[in-house]
Amino acid sequence: MIISPLIRRIFKDSFLDSVKGIYNSDLRNEKFIRDLPRFTEYHTKLGHYSVSFPDAHSFLSMRDEIWHNQSYFFDCRTKSPYIIDCGSNIGLSVLYFKQLFPNSHIVAFEPDPILCNYLTQNVRTNALTEIEILPKAVWSSNTTLPFLSDGADGGRVSSGSNGVSVEAVMLNQFLDRDVDFLKIDIEGNELEVLKSCSDSLKNVSKIFLEYHSFKDSNQQLSDLLKMLEDNHFRYFLNSATPRTKPFAFKSNDEMDLQVNIYAWKN
Repeated sequence: MIISPLIRRIFKDSFLDSVKGIYNSDLRNEKFIRDLPRFTEYHTKLGHYSVSFPDAHSFLSMRDEIWHNQSYFFDCRTKSPYIIDCGSNIGLSVLYFKQLFPNSHIVAFEPDPILCNYLTQNVRTNALTEIEILPKAVWSSNTTLPFLSDGADGGRVSSGSNGVSVEAVMLNQFLDRDVDFLKIDIEGNELEVLKSCSDSLKNVSKIFLEYHSFKDSNQQLSDLLKMLEDNHFRYFLNSATPRTKPFAFKSNDEMDLQVNIYAWKN
């Protein structure tokens, strides 16, 4: 960390040394986390929050997207917005929303039993209130579904019979009031869920939606965008999978496209 002569003239050396020490300590901690083997449990500080996580790779990816890039930032007329977070994972989005709006009320869905335990722990450790944690998937009906967990950020409802059984609830029943922000990150089931609650989207002001395209399925991005247009949303698209030479791109991943959709009322 290099400190300019001007800064040194303004502040005492003891203060600057303490700042430098904190900065260097943060760098060492960052390197330590990046070097952790996958699926190694650890804990760290995130802003003024304490955070536990089961996998460093997914933690750093979510931290960069949510906290550094502020992908979920939004403004609001009320200081206590009603936020629905579908796919809360370990709770980095919940912590971010609470930092943005300390008086917000958040409904947090996370069907992965392991991740939901971390979500609950991170909320309790930081003594956060007005957060309703639901260990359930959002779906087009109230049912039970097979869920495939990867112990990180790639768990999703399975089309087959593999995985653990999780309770699923209709998202529509939570949209019967004004919703200031709806976040949907459910790894591939976006269209089915949104179709089931299309008539209730009139109550939603802003939506963040991750669209996932799988190579063995038809792409449905146009259907999602049409639904948003029909409900008087404008939108901005941001590719989460930037690449050079798209026509020559080959991948062994089952997903060939991920698009972040930011939608707001026209």
